[in-house]
Amino acid sequence: MPGFSINDHFFTEIRFELSTREITDKDSPMPKLLISVKNETEAVEAIQGGVDILDIKDPLNGPLGMAEAETIENISDICEQRQDIQTSAALGELEQWCNSRSIPACLNRLDYLKVGPGNSIHLEQWFEELVQMRTRFQNAGICRPCWIAVLYADQKPGTILQQSRQSQYETLSGRLEEHHFAGLLIDTAQKRNGSLRTHFSDKLLHEIVGALHSGGQLCSLAGRLTIQEIETLIQRSVLPDYYAVRSAVCAGGDRQSSIESRKVKELKTLMNRMSQKEPDLSS
Repeated sequence: MPGFSINDHFFTEIRFELSTREITDKDSPMPKLLISVKNETEAVEAIQGGVDILDIKDPLNGPLGMAEAETIENISDICEQRQDIQTSAALGELEQWCNSRSIPACLNRLDYLKVGPGNSIHLEQWFEELVQMRTRFQNAGICRPCWIAVLYADQKPGTILQQSRQSQYETLSGRLEEHHFAGLLIDTAQKRNGSLRTHFSDKLLHEIVGALHSGGQLCSLAGRLTIQEIETLIQRSVLPDYYAVRSAVCAGGDRQSSIESRKVKELKTLMNRMSQKEPDLSS
């Protein structure tokens, strides 16, 4: 397998200009919907709206703030009889998991776990620390969930992907597969500095999603995407496995507010409707 070195040769800056023509990929499956909830009430709202993955996090603790163990337990109870809904949880940032911190046993009830890159600067540093953390959790008996790696599009090492090239996306996918990670979530750390599309062009997102899918990896896109932006991305056949949202389905578009089932249903209905349409090539 190719090396994963970070150097000027591999990361010569390449500027991707968005084509005026829509990107097409008719064979890709339609994305599913992940909603991040902070409590049991929001979990019920998301379920009523038609969520596919119920993600548990505390938005007051950062972009991937971890919820209390009791909250995770209670939401897992709600989902226990719903075989059609998977569950995931945010674990905060890598540096928050010192060796002395206890690992809640309730995490073993979930389908997916994810943790932010935190203070990592280089891709190698991030990945090494991520593998170490995953190993520590497995040694503590948390073996059921699959792991999703996370990079922030507006912070290193995620910003490296902006100047990378196709071979490096494929190398990243290969490393995830080699170490048995289920896939990659691309998110944003600063929620007030624009959405994911402020930092990554639609063409770049299409290329990264394609590389991960070619390697058999899941890909999720997040980062304060609005319902309208998700519609545009789907029209351009940027088709990750999951679109992950919170603010788009909260009252007033405020991620600190409460999730509303009608907004979840609006987004889910849009995604279902678009799955029946051919890609729009008119733009």
